[in-house]
Amino acid sequence: MRSPALVKYEFHKYFTRFHIILLAAMFILNIGLIVFQYREYFTAEYRQIQSAKDKLIELYQKEPDTYEQILSEHKMRADEYNAAFYNNMSGGSEKSMPVFENQYVDFENYGDIKLFADVEKVINAPELYKQKMASLIRDSVLRLKESDEDEYIYQYYAQLCSYYMPLAEKELPVSEIRGWNEFFSLQISTIFSVIVLIGTLCDVFTNDAKAGMKNILHVSKYGGRTSAGSKLAFIGISSGIITMVFTLSPLAVFLISCGLSPANQPIQMLNEFQYCHYDITIGQYLLIYLLLKIIVFTSFTLLAAAANQIFENEKFAFVLSAALAASGIFVSRIVPASPYYFLQKFSIAELAQINILFTRYRGLNIFGKCVSYTYFMILCVIFVSALLILLSLFHKSYGLREFSGRKSLSVLSVSSKHSMSLLRTEFFKQLLCGKYIYVILAAVILKCV
Repeated sequence: MRSPALVKYEFHKYFTRFHIILLAAMFILNIGLIVFQYREYFTAEYRQIQSAKDKLIELYQKEPDTYEQILSEHKMRADEYNAAFYNNMSGGSEKSMPVFENQYVDFENYGDIKLFADVEKVINAPELYKQKMASLIRDSVLRLKESDEDEYIYQYYAQLCSYYMPLAEKELPVSEIRGWNEFFSLQISTIFSVIVLIGTLCDVFTNDAKAGMKNILHVSKYGGRTSAGSKLAFIGISSGIITMVFTLSPLAVFLISCGLSPANQPIQMLNEFQYCHYDITIGQYLLIYLLLKIIVFTSFTLLAAAANQIFENEKFAFVLSAALAASGIFVSRIVPASPYYFLQKFSIAELAQINILFTRYRGLNIFGKCVSYTYFMILCVIFVSALLILLSLFHKSYGLREFSGRKSLSVLSVSSKHSMSLLRTEFFKQLLCGKYIYVILAAVILKCV
């Protein structure tokens, strides 16, 4: 099998100066913009605030009575401050703003009031989660009683109950999540990944034509489907590596700046995933997130590469990619009040972020049956990827249609089932196309005479 050697050669062709510079520039921009976006996480002020939160949360877990006493004292001081503030605003000729004395953190935009509000949010999160689950299940049961069993709406709420009832009594730990909310909400890495993949991989099938190797490859022994298969393998491997690097590299930024909470925490502790219908941890979701992102981005790259292969025009591939990205962004911005809001579930931009598949249970009405949106979209992406691979393998994008003006020679087109070896092709070109066969025949006849 020549496939591994051909794949290795594709990598050798890929690492040009332009591609290396583009990869390095996009990677640096990706990390640089994330650092700039979360630059406050690197400040001493942020670290002091986080340290104060940790101490109060630890005090609540180890000595809840002491924490309650501190909280009561804080609320008393806050009430006195609010009363003085409103008294000053409502009456009296002398207007002097009261000053709240901070005891734990004292910064211009962050003090004890915000500190205790954030800590109370963390402490109350487990109980609030149970209340949300109970409310969701209660509403679903009421809807089930109002619907017929053969209706889509009944199936939908039955699925809701089956997913969320096991999660209703789930105990979430009292802990502040750091780094993961920011990581899973990042869009910068997605944008740069798409730019790099389209900019460097969509021309894989046309590079040979640029180098003048198209006809030679398509008359050689391994120049047909074997060559196409190696290019597809190269696209898959490269897409996976690029997606993995650009997706996981921001974790280093958050690890250094704000730190990362333990990955064994339930996914429901993240802000966007409170209604996630799977009982998984953050670490497990990270693996699923990375795998699905690789599949989605590889499918998108295959689409651009297949368009380039079929139309033999890089501009069309770029225009198609830009149109898909623009449509995805447009659909993602549809407001919930719009009658077309349901289209947001099919936005390429949302699908590229992966989170929409797991933030909550979503159902699709397929011929009156309730189908899981998550499973349906994953299968669709895999099906599209397989279809694009088959299209690339069996597409006859180019060939030598005629070697001369004679119809008798056109049957030797490379679009035939069996391609010729390079040696046979060279004999064919020299003897028949160059008409040197007539010189040889003439010499033989003269010799015989």
